[in-house]
Amino acid sequence: VKGGNVTTTSLTPPKATAAAPTAPSVSTAVTPPASKPRSISSNNNEELVKNELMRAGANDPKQIAALMGQMSHESSGFKARTEIGNSDYFKKYDPNTRIGQKLGNKQEGDGERFKGRGFIQLTGRDNYAAAGKALGLDLINNPELAAEPENAAKIAVWYLKSRKNKQGQNGFDLAKSGDDVGLTKVINGGENGLDDRLKRTQSYMAKYAGGLDSPPSASVST
Repeated sequence: VKGGNVTTTSLTPPKATAAAPTAPSVSTAVTPPASKPRSISSNNNEELVKNELMRAGANDPKQIAALMGQMSHESSGFKARTEIGNSDYFKKYDPNTRIGQKLGNKQEGDGERFKGRGFIQLTGRDNYAAAGKALGLDLINNPELAAEPENAAKIAVWYLKSRKNKQGQNGFDLAKSGDDVGLTKVINGGENGLDDRLKRTQSYMAKYAGGLDSPPSASVST
């Protein structure tokens, strides 16, 4: 999750990242490619997230494909759940930096302590506090809990529903309307990695073209 100029609900904007090359102009709706998109094989984390999205009210295959494509990009195919870097790298998010202040980091070491975790890469003391309060998790004293798969899936759904653009649309709304660029901006704050996000979304659209299996009725435990 990256920073950006969007309206949030009870959230401090997530961390900003180094500027990326400007993404090419694309339509805000995903158009299936002419050639067959790359296939995506299921893994346990992927199924965990898909089921949590469906339990939270996402019920359209295209909507779920858009959300899954975004989180697959953020987590490198649902495999990376912790931001990589050494202690010096995370100092740029400490309280004495502009980014650290935006993230609500207050103590020395908060940059590394509240680094990106989970399928949505939750980042910063304020975001950890808000997610923990919403989900009943002590993420301030135990930030590593955000990287556990079951928690990471719940945090991702919470974030997608909580974070809104200036028009009041959250991630679920934008995914359902097919506004993939708007969805990227809500998650990332900009359009970083847009091409890969779109390709992953198209792949999930192909994967879910035949419909979706109903998730288990019980919510994932924390």
